[in-house]
Formats: sequence, structure tokens, C-alpha cells
Amino acid sequence: MTNRVMPTDSRSMPRDNDLYLKIVREVLQQDQAAGPLRLPVVSDSMRPLLRAGDWIFVEAVTPPALGLGDIIVVQRGAELITHRVVAQDEQGWRTHGDNTRVLDSVVPAEEIVGRVSAIERGTHRIDLQARRWQTVNRWIGRIDRAKLRVFEMGRATPFRSARRLSTLAVWPFQAVLRLVVAVELKLSKRKDAREVKVE
Repeated sequence: MTNRVMPTDSRSMPRDNDLYLKIVREVLQQDQAAGPLRLPVVSDSMRPLLRAGDWIFVEAVTPPALGLGDIIVVQRGAELITHRVVAQDEQGWRTHGDNTRVLDSVVPAEEIVGRVSAIERGTHRIDLQARRWQTVNRWIGRIDRAKLRVFEMGRATPFRSARRLSTLAVWPFQAVLRLVVAVELKLSKRKDAREVKVE
């Protein structure tokens, strides 16, 4: 399951999807003065932080500046995928959807479109560049990495019962991730409400 990012109105998207993706990349890389690019989320592979119907703001980023827990947009063939960075090695970056059990294939630098800087859900905006959210995203990256290690160990064993146990062992990690995100979203909304009252 991937989190494809494209216009919600399919009539507004060019018939040539490759051309559309090329334009998205060029706008991000060349027109920094215009600010981040706003794109819709169309799947739940990054739930609970990103949900179908949310909007993300994507900014250009130099790949070496990426760190554990950053959420990035990657071009894979004819689609854009929004997933979290969970590791990096000499081959490239490893990404993962918070709501999936599979580690994505290696992402080379040329496939990285940009980094998600903010999320818009209705009237609520989540600034992922805020120090608090940067810390939260690093912790979520660690949780995801640990979850994937447990799942991969189970898949590597020849015993069917061990594979089933590893699938069950993943659920506590997912529960912690959901709790962390739920608490942070609630705190973020309270902060926004206080700021509105002050104004």
C-alpha cells in the first residue's frame, strides 16, 4: 500500500502522468520563492499521522540533510509515494509507511522529490519543522525501525509459528506509535486553540 500524492480532481491532472511528475519535481527544485508545494494525501499508508483527505506541504531538500523520521515524497515510476525515512546506507535511503509492515526498496537520491514540512487537516495545520514535531518524528522513526526488525526476524525463520508470533509482536509497536501521534495531535490542537484565544 502506497501513499500516492496527486490532485484530488483527476480532470485537473494531465493525461501524461510522467509529464505531471516531471513538472512537480521541477516546480519544487526551481521555484523556491513560491514556497512549498501543496499536495493531497490519497491513502492511509502513513496513518495515523497522515490520512486520506489531508494535504501536505512539500519543500525541496538536499538528500544528505534528511534524517531518521523525516517524511519524504519519492517518485516511483508513475506515482509519488509519501513515506518515512527509517534508515540510510551507502545504497540510499530506506523508507516505510507507518501503517504498513513492509520496508520499501532502497530510495536513491534522484528519486527524492522533497520533504514534508507541514500537514493540513481541515482547519488544523501541523508544522513538522517545529522542534517538538522533529523530536516526535525521530521517535516514530525508531519505533518503525524496531517494528520492522521484529517482523523481518520472524519472516526469516523457517518455522510458521514463529512467523505468526512476529506478526503479533508488531502490534505493540503500532499501538505505541498511534498513542504517540494521538497525544501530539491533541497537544498541537490545544496549542492552536490557545493561540487563537490570545489573538
